[in-house]
Amino acid sequence: MSKNVRSRKVHHNSRYEHNERAIYNAILILMGAYRGRITARQVAKSAGLARQTIYNHHPNINQAIVNNEKALLQKFSSGLDQQIEKLSKVTTEKN
Repeated sequence: MSKNVRSRKVHHNSRYEHNERAIYNAILILMGAYRGRITARQVAKSAGLARQTIYNHHPNINQAIVNNEKALLQKFSSGLDQQIEKLSKVTTEKN
Protein backbone atom coordinates (compact mmCIF):
# COMPACT_ATOMS: atom_id res chain seq x y z
CA MET A 1 0.00 0.00 0.00
CA SER A 2 2.77 2.44 0.82
CA LYS A 3 4.24 1.82 -2.63
CA ASN A 4 0.98 2.97 -4.27
CA VAL A 5 0.85 6.04 -2.05
CA ARG A 6 4.44 6.84 -2.89
CA SER A 7 3.85 6.51 -6.63
CA ARG A 8 0.76 8.74 -6.41
CA LYS A 9 2.78 11.31 -4.50
CA VAL A 10 5.49 11.33 -7.17
CA HIS A 11 2.81 11.71 -9.84
CA HIS A 12 1.28 14.54 -7.84
CA ASN A 13 4.65 16.28 -7.60
CA SER A 14 5.34 15.89 -11.31
CA ARG A 15 1.83 17.17 -12.12
CA TYR A 16 2.34 20.15 -9.81
CA GLU A 17 5.68 20.94 -11.44
CA HIS A 18 4.17 20.55 -14.92
CA ASN A 19 1.38 22.98 -14.02
CA GLU A 20 3.84 25.45 -12.52
CA ARG A 21 5.93 25.40 -15.71
CA ALA A 22 2.76 25.87 -17.78
CA ILE A 23 1.79 28.88 -15.64
CA TYR A 24 5.31 30.30 -15.90
CA ASN A 25 5.39 29.93 -19.70
CA ALA A 26 1.89 31.35 -20.10
CA ILE A 27 2.77 34.42 -18.06
CA LEU A 28 5.92 34.98 -20.13
CA ILE A 29 3.94 34.76 -23.36
CA LEU A 30 1.19 37.04 -22.08
CA MET A 31 3.68 39.59 -20.75
CA GLY A 32 5.11 39.83 -24.25
CA ALA A 33 1.70 40.11 -25.87
CA TYR A 34 -0.08 42.35 -23.36
CA ARG A 35 1.69 45.31 -21.86
CA GLY A 36 -1.26 45.98 -19.57
CA ARG A 37 -3.04 43.90 -17.00
CA ILE A 38 -2.87 40.11 -17.23
CA THR A 39 -5.78 38.20 -15.76
CA ALA A 40 -5.94 34.74 -14.19
CA ARG A 41 -8.43 33.77 -16.91
CA GLN A 42 -5.91 34.67 -19.62
CA VAL A 43 -3.14 32.72 -17.88
CA ALA A 44 -5.36 29.69 -17.36
CA LYS A 45 -6.50 29.68 -20.98
CA SER A 46 -2.97 30.12 -22.31
CA ALA A 47 -1.62 27.39 -20.00
CA GLY A 48 -4.50 25.02 -20.71
CA LEU A 49 -5.40 24.85 -17.03
CA ALA A 50 -8.40 25.65 -14.89
CA ARG A 51 -8.38 29.06 -13.27
CA GLN A 52 -8.57 27.40 -9.84
CA THR A 53 -5.23 25.70 -10.59
CA ILE A 54 -3.63 29.13 -10.88
CA TYR A 55 -4.97 29.99 -7.42
CA ASN A 56 -3.82 26.63 -6.03
CA HIS A 57 -0.29 27.59 -7.00
CA HIS A 58 -0.38 31.32 -6.18
CA PRO A 59 -2.56 33.42 -3.84
CA ASN A 60 -3.42 35.85 -6.65
CA ILE A 61 -2.40 36.61 -10.21
CA ASN A 62 -0.19 39.53 -9.22
CA GLN A 63 1.82 37.27 -6.91
CA ALA A 64 2.12 34.72 -9.73
CA ILE A 65 3.56 37.43 -11.98
CA VAL A 66 5.97 38.61 -9.26
CA ASN A 67 7.10 35.03 -8.58
CA ASN A 68 7.69 34.46 -12.27
CA GLU A 69 9.62 37.71 -12.63
CA LYS A 70 11.83 36.70 -9.71
CA ALA A 71 12.45 33.27 -11.28
CA LEU A 72 13.29 34.88 -14.61
CA LEU A 73 15.73 37.33 -13.00
CA GLN A 74 17.34 34.51 -11.05
CA LYS A 75 17.84 32.48 -14.25
CA PHE A 76 19.24 35.52 -16.01
CA SER A 77 21.68 36.40 -13.23
CA SER A 78 22.74 32.76 -12.91
CA GLY A 79 23.49 32.68 -16.62
CA LEU A 80 25.51 35.88 -16.31
CA ASP A 81 27.47 34.43 -13.39
CA GLN A 82 28.31 31.35 -15.49
CA GLN A 83 29.42 33.48 -18.42
CA ILE A 84 31.59 35.67 -16.18
CA GLU A 85 33.18 32.56 -14.69
CA LYS A 86 33.93 31.20 -18.18
CA LEU A 87 35.38 34.52 -19.29
CA SER A 88 37.58 34.79 -16.21
CA LYS A 89 39.00 31.31 -16.90
CA VAL A 90 39.72 32.17 -20.53
CA THR A 91 41.48 35.44 -19.66
CA THR A 92 43.48 33.76 -16.87
CA GLU A 93 44.66 30.94 -19.17
CA LYS A 94 45.82 33.34 -21.88
CA ASN A 95 47.91 35.38 -19.47
